[in-house]
Amino acid sequence: MVKPIRDYSITAYEIQNLFRARLNQEQIYYTSLIIKTIAKYMVVDRDILEARAGEKIGLSYISNAVNWGLITELKYEDNQGEKDIFHFHLNTAGINFAQTEGFIINKLPLSADHHIKSRIVTFNKWALQEKYDLCGSTNSISNNFTYYIGSDEKYKKRIICYYENLIDEATLSKQILSNMNANKLDDSEVYKIADVYKRYSFQPIRCELTQIGNKSCGSEKSKVNNNI
Repeated sequence: MVKPIRDYSITAYEIQNLFRARLNQEQIYYTSLIIKTIAKYMVVDRDILEARAGEKIGLSYISNAVNWGLITELKYEDNQGEKDIFHFHLNTAGINFAQTEGFIINKLPLSADHHIKSRIVTFNKWALQEKYDLCGSTNSISNNFTYYIGSDEKYKKRIICYYENLIDEATLSKQILSNMNANKLDDSEVYKIADVYKRYSFQPIRCELTQIGNKSCGSEKSKVNNNI
């Protein structure tokens, strides 16, 4: 049975009261860091969270952020049952806090199901291994999450990372070209496909897809344990 929606988040007033009157300074620091990191990377596990945050984050801070309704915890569950695998994304209160604080937010659509969440977390794992980072703008991500625009830490280049089973490079380069011409600020010469390749390089995401179970669902209280 689905519990009342109100049980899963807190109001803007309650967010204010939580941070201004209830949390100690260390809790403010780590809770803000968790929200800021997830706001940019959308769906993470604990390893991704800590790697992108740049430091270890105690399990209690993650659990509290779940219990306070700031982030959503997804414990893996499919038709065969549950596993002790956990992923996290922002809850409504966490989005409100991130917006209030001016954090970079790459919005996770309400319609993002286990297929889309799996693509996102897989990209995040792969990008860490390849030493790529997600560019900050929400324009850096396709609506259906078939590709992402990242930056190469070594060469400081824009790189388009894509799932080649969902879109091919030729089609993708034409989409990017269309976007470039649509977003021009003046009546200068129309961009050509060669201009796409001057600005971007293309890299297929080739790794095993990290699955988000089709029955995974947020809960009111955190279930994480020291195995994550």
